[in-house]
Amino acid sequence: MTKKKQNKRNSWINLKILIPIIAVIILLLIVSAVTVTSSKTRVAFLNIEEGQVEVDTGNGWQAAEDSMALGLDDKVRTIEGKAVIILYETILVQLEENTEITIEELSKENVKVYQSSGSTWNKFAAISGIQSYQVETPTTVATVRGTSFWVDVESVGVSDGKVNVQIKETERPKEETEEKLLELTAGKKVMLDNEIPIIEDFSDEDNRHVVEKKIITVKHLKKLRDEEINKHKTTYALIKKMKGWSDKDVADYLDELDQGKHDMEEVKRNSPVPLKSLDKLTKITEEIMSQNRFIKDMRIEPIKDNVKQEVDKNQEKEDEDKQKPEDKNRQEPDPRVLQTNTQQEKVDKTIIPQDLRQARELN
Repeated sequence: MTKKKQNKRNSWINLKILIPIIAVIILLLIVSAVTVTSSKTRVAFLNIEEGQVEVDTGNGWQAAEDSMALGLDDKVRTIEGKAVIILYETILVQLEENTEITIEELSKENVKVYQSSGSTWNKFAAISGIQSYQVETPTTVATVRGTSFWVDVESVGVSDGKVNVQIKETERPKEETEEKLLELTAGKKVMLDNEIPIIEDFSDEDNRHVVEKKIITVKHLKKLRDEEINKHKTTYALIKKMKGWSDKDVADYLDELDQGKHDMEEVKRNSPVPLKSLDKLTKITEEIMSQNRFIKDMRIEPIKDNVKQEVDKNQEKEDEDKQKPEDKNRQEPDPRVLQTNTQQEKVDKTIIPQDLRQARELN
């Protein structure tokens, strides 16, 4: 066999070996691409903040578990606790104590909950393409398409965006209580006074309430982002390797990003892995940044303000006490005590030498 034929044969053998290897690499790339570009969305789940929280999934009320999945017609109630229901990784429903919620509709076209009691704070974020969200109570129906608002049985308040509020019919004569559709804008609230809607501006206390709820929203958005990162460990490891970062470096960078210290558009342009899976991470981070900007712009620190108010109240009380005249009804000294003291003075003057009496008086 000539040398030329031998080289040709060797090349063919090498090619036969390389073809399966290349095929495997291509297959791995395809599988990897599918893995990192797809991001499965959790439809409904529960985060427990504190205290006693129960769920009814059709078998009666039972103790809830943190991060447990929820479904259509499931009920959640907080007895002496607080919880957050997350729907389609887009809607965050914070439940205050003594609140009960039922999931009545659960589709990407519309999500609806029925709030039979208590108070909720609702954040509708633009993350997973949900079109509409409704919160119904015994007296109102609030419909939104991206905003933050609270709902009590007797009131609705909007911190940003717009909310359409429908006042439901009652048993009173229809001419007196026709259904009313109100549009609430940022900083407005509607309260029912004897079933009559009254729209007012937010009070300082309302603004404090909003800031507190947005702080909790940020906390759960960060938790949602961490869960999204965990869905794509391969991509996460690849980014760390390309950037030369540790887990702490990533956490520090995300904190800086959340506080607006980096331009999000530039981050997206320079991303080493511009894949669809990062789209949801980007949207969650943008929501966190938006919430932080709102909190910063409000410049309200509820705890410090409350302490300052308490100090001011105490100071006012002290000033009032100083200005008050002496109490006319105060108890007068007992005359018998006065008489005893006078007699003792007479005795002292009788038996104590003059120089000792003067010394004692000086002391």
